[in-house]
Amino acid sequence: MNQKIYRWAFSMLIYMGLLSPALAASSDWTPIASGLSYKKIENLVSFSDGAIHAFQIDPSIYNFEVVVTGKDAIQTGARSITGLMQQQNAVIATNGGFFSPEMGLLGLRVSKGSSLSPIKSTSWWGIFYIKHNQAHVVSYKNYRPDSAIQFAIQAGPRLVVNGKIPKLKPGVSYRTALGIQPSNKIILLATENLLLSTQELAEIMQRPEEKNGLNCVNALNLDGGRSTQLYTRLDKLSLELPGLTKVADLIFVIPKERTKP
Repeated sequence: MNQKIYRWAFSMLIYMGLLSPALAASSDWTPIASGLSYKKIENLVSFSDGAIHAFQIDPSIYNFEVVVTGKDAIQTGARSITGLMQQQNAVIATNGGFFSPEMGLLGLRVSKGSSLSPIKSTSWWGIFYIKHNQAHVVSYKNYRPDSAIQFAIQAGPRLVVNGKIPKLKPGVSYRTALGIQPSNKIILLATENLLLSTQELAEIMQRPEEKNGLNCVNALNLDGGRSTQLYTRLDKLSLELPGLTKVADLIFVIPKERTKP
């Protein structure tokens, strides 16, 4: 049985309640810049050497921006993404939301206060947004446009809703997600060589930190699968995890002072 089939079967057992995923073996957060810390979560399942790369980000120190690649996505590879990060002084980049086969954005995108794409009325999608340095995750029906909203992205499903995990569908994939801790710190994560169900990811994000979780009270799944990718450009940490496909948009994390941490 190959790894993907075995992983799918294991996930189905978890979904049916016959097995529980192993607790993540993780270190404490490592500060890598002012207002920015990093944690690598490993040993999630016994037969996988994959990991979750997680960042804890202070939204009073960093801006989140959407960078649209659009029709140029076919030329956008790891080298050009890291080059674009350098141009914009971004310290982290990851894939964004869903998109059409023609590389059109699907769902709301707001960047630097400007709307790049309208809301899509898909019931299981949610919206992550930042207003006055406060992060929020809401259903699309509860989102209210506001000139004070500097960043917003629509995707799904919502993984944690006010501290609770909603009913989630089975199926495993590579994952990218955004979460919010009670302190208003933002969690940005992506998996590396690790297939997870949304239920497994939600449990890791909701679990308290003393139990090797990420302590998120709200969380949103972003586009994942072949789109999952992550890049960092810092003196204390450099990661380059290219995706398996081109994407229509990226999320950049940029210091507000526009100076390198």
